[in-house]
Formats: sequence, C-alpha cells, structure tokens
Amino acid sequence: MNESETAKFKIMPENISFVVTLVHIKFRGYIHTWNAKKKFEIAQEHKERGVTLYKQDRGKDAAYRFVKALKIIHSIPINAETPPDVIDNIPVSDIKKLKANLYNNLASYYLKKGAWQLTIDTCKRVFDYDEDNIKAHYKLAVALIKDRNFERAKNELDIVLAAESDNKAAIEHMKYVKEQLHNAEVKYNLMVKKMFA
Repeated sequence: MNESETAKFKIMPENISFVVTLVHIKFRGYIHTWNAKKKFEIAQEHKERGVTLYKQDRGKDAAYRFVKALKIIHSIPINAETPPDVIDNIPVSDIKKLKANLYNNLASYYLKKGAWQLTIDTCKRVFDYDEDNIKAHYKLAVALIKDRNFERAKNELDIVLAAESDNKAAIEHMKYVKEQLHNAEVKYNLMVKKMFA
C-alpha cells in the first residue's frame, strides 16, 4: 500500500470487515543501501519493540519483530575468514551480542508456546554467538525435559547450576531430571534381568 490508499479487510469466521486508509508510511530507503550502523540501529528498534510486545503478552507479534531484526542484522556482511573488530563504528562484538539476544528472545517465545524443537534449535543458535548464555542453557534444559531427553537436560542444568548454584527453578528441574533418569535406569535393569533370567 502507498499513502492515501484504502484497503478493505475481512476476517473470517467472525465475519468482521473494515476499511483501512494508510495515512503515513515511514520509508527508510532500501536495505541494500544501508550501512552497518543503520542496520544495527533499526534491528535494535525492532528488538525493543518486540520486547515491549512480549511483555504485553503479544508473543506472535514480538516473534515477528525479533525475526525481522535478525534478517536485518544478518544482512551486515562480515568476512568469515578474517572478521574485523569494527564495521561502520559498530563493534562486531555488539553485533554478535544483539544476535544472541534476538535468538534468546525468540527462544522464550517458542518455549512459552510449547514448541520444544524450535526452542532447542533456537537456543543452539544463541550459542553460536554467546556460548556461556545461562538463560539459553536454562531454556534449552526445559525444552529438553519437555522433549523427554533427560540426559542432555541434565548436562544443560549442570551448566546453569555451575554458574548460578542458587537458581531455584534449575534446582527443581534437576531433581525431576535425576528422578526420571533413576526411573529409566531401574526399568532398564529390570528389562535386562528378564531377558537373561
């Protein structure tokens, strides 16, 4: 749509229809013409808007903002063989930190939504940029528990508890994981006994 254009929308099955007129559009130019600084700033704006939306319990809208920010920030070319320390006055470490935060926020949405495999995959992306991210290790552990992968969940919880020994949620999850691993071992031993009895 362009400014002053009108569009009619219809939402089914509620049978709601309405007319929208685009009053103003903020055109920032084409992304391929933006320098790294502008891309970083716009990605940061999308991240902040996404966090606000997430706090308002609008997870799907927040996820859209996080993904949009990731697309923008990933369009900054970084030489993989000889990465620079700074691009357009933006430290590459800040770019990596923003990517880690965006993936971490997206993992929060997937975890809340109950999309365990997406949570697992997204947490792994966090580790590409920040391997010591405790929040991501915790989210990964919870998703692995829900996916019934207790051995890997225990490994993740060990990392969380090594960094935050008083993390009550991680302690509770660890008790549950150890109980599940113990039960699995008991069942396995009984099965082996029956096979060779």
